[in-house]
Amino acid sequence: MRTPTSSTPPTALHSVLIGHYANDEQASMERFDERIEQQLVESGAIHRTWKPPVCLGCIQRSASGIGKWLGYIDKFVIFPLLIQIRLMRMGKMAKQTVFILPDHSHGPYVPFFSRLPHVVHVHDMIAIRTAAGAFPGQQLSRTGRIYQRCIVRGLRHARNFLCISEATRQDLLRWVEPEAERCEVVWNELNFPYQRCGPDEPRPAGLPELSESGFLLHVGNRLWYKNRPGVLRIFEAFSAHAARGHDIDLVIVGDAPDANDLAWLTSRELQNRVHFLQGVDCLVLQWLYSRSLGLLFPSHHEGFGWPIIEALACGCPVLTTRQPPMSEIGSKWVEYVDPMPSINEERSLHDWLRSAVEVLEQWLEQEPSARNEHIWSRIEYSRRFAVGSAFREYIRFYQTLLPSGGSYTSDS
Repeated sequence: MRTPTSSTPPTALHSVLIGHYANDEQASMERFDERIEQQLVESGAIHRTWKPPVCLGCIQRSASGIGKWLGYIDKFVIFPLLIQIRLMRMGKMAKQTVFILPDHSHGPYVPFFSRLPHVVHVHDMIAIRTAAGAFPGQQLSRTGRIYQRCIVRGLRHARNFLCISEATRQDLLRWVEPEAERCEVVWNELNFPYQRCGPDEPRPAGLPELSESGFLLHVGNRLWYKNRPGVLRIFEAFSAHAARGHDIDLVIVGDAPDANDLAWLTSRELQNRVHFLQGVDCLVLQWLYSRSLGLLFPSHHEGFGWPIIEALACGCPVLTTRQPPMSEIGSKWVEYVDPMPSINEERSLHDWLRSAVEVLEQWLEQEPSARNEHIWSRIEYSRRFAVGSAFREYIRFYQTLLPSGGSYTSDS
C-alpha cells in the first residue's frame, strides 16, 4: 500500500463522502458511512457528505414497486445533476479533495470522480457474480442484472479501490479488471468491542430457555450463500449421532424461519430445540458467543465473514468453510469443513456432515485446560481486528490520494 514520504508536509484532508439513499434503509452501510465520517472528523479532516435527496421517494417509500422506481429517479437522475452542479461550484478545490465512495454499488457515480482523487470501498462481489451467472441455480431479476451491469461499467472508471479481503480483491480483479496495483486490502474491523463475558455474567433478559447442556450458534440471514440449510443439517446430524448431541440446542441469530424451515424442523422433531432470534444487540450477541459451544458458519460465499472475528474475540470456537475469505480471515484459529456438496449428492453430503460432526465432538471432548488455552489464543488473534484498526488505515490511504502526497496521478 502506498504511503506518503517522510518529507511530505502535513496536508489538511478535504473529503466528500457519497452517502446512501435514506429510503433504501441499508442500516449496516449507513453505520459504515457514519464510522468513516466520525473518523474523518476526529482526524481533523474538512469533511462533507453528499447523499441522494429523497424527492420523488417521498411520494411512496418502498424498496419495491413504484417506490423503488421513484427512488431510482432520485438516485440516478436528480442526484447526478446535483453532483455536477456541486463539482462546478468547487472549481479547482475539487482536485484537492478526496471523494470517498463507501460502497461499490455506487459504481454508477464513479465517472463523475474518475479524474479527481477518489476511492471506492468494495465489500463483496456476490451480486455482480450472481448477475453474471457465476453461481448455478442462482439468478437476479432482469432489472437486477441490468443494475449490476451498470455498477460494473461505472467501477471500470475507478482508479483506486479498498477491498475488505483478498478474496474480494481477487473477485474485483476478475470481474471488473482494474489495475491490480490500485486495489488494496484492508480487513474489516470489529464493529463493537466484543470481549468474553465472565462466568458470573447473567443471562440477558428476553432470551429463551436453553438447554443446560449448552447450545451451538449460527449468525446470518436467509440469503442463499449463508447456507442456513447446511447449518440445520449439521445440527440434525449432530443430534442424531453425537454422544451428547441429543441434549444440545441451536440458536440462530438472523431472519425468522420461513414455512420451509419450520416444516423441515417439525418433520425431524427439532422445532423445540432450534431458537430463532431477531433484533439481537451487540451485548446480547457477545453473551451468546461467550456461552456457545461453538459457531456454525458453513457459508457458500462471503465478502469477509464478520461473525468469525466476533466469535474469536469472545473466545468462541468456529466451524466454517475451507475456502477464502473464511480461511483468509480465520487462518489457523478456526476449524474447517469442505464446501457443502449438493443435497442430491447423498454420499458426498453424508461425508461432509460426518466431518462436521467430528469437529463438534472434538470440541465437547476437549480437556478444560486445553479448552481454556484455545479460548485465549483466539482472543489474542482477534486483536488485529480491534475497533479503529481499519478506519485508521482508511484515513492513511485517503491521505495518499491527495496531489500533495505525491502518490496521486491525475489524467487531467
